Amino acid sequence: MFGKQKDAAEPSAAAEPRRTSLPPGAKAPLSIIAPGCVITGVVSSPGDLQIEGDVVGDVQCAALSVGPNGAIKGDVTAESLLVRGSITGGVRARNVQLAATGRIEGDIVAAQLVIEAGGAFEGRSRRDADPLSNISAAGLIGGPTAAAVEDIEIALPAR
Repeated sequence: MFGKQKDAAEPSAAAEPRRTSLPPGAKAPLSIIAPGCVITGVVSSPGDLQIEGDVVGDVQCAALSVGPNGAIKGDVTAESLLVRGSITGGVRARNVQLAATGRIEGDIVAAQLVIEAGGAFEGRSRRDADPLSNISAAGLIGGPTAAAVEDIEIALPAR
């Protein structure tokens, strides 16, 4: 439109994820995965994350809240975790709170685990004073790390 046309063979900037870093001492903002949003791939954030939609893949963040309609199918690594929805996969966090509406199917490694009446847990739990110190380079339970991400697919609901 304004002179220079893009070459069709030129790669799109959206084809490769861009990683940014925060200034020293800055706290990462809360990231929200909205209801109806489906993310396939590893989700990694230096800050807090709230999941109201669906994630198919591993999640790594500081504090994680899974809403009543939120669902994760993959391993979770976080400082603190509040589950009101569902997680199918391994969990490794310092503090895990499973709310009355929450469900975890998988093993939990945590320093503190609280399960409210009505919360559903199927798997094994193991107490570890520092559950985040024993994470291997291969991830929580043999899964990929954030550095190994090649593709992330995001599906948004139709308007």
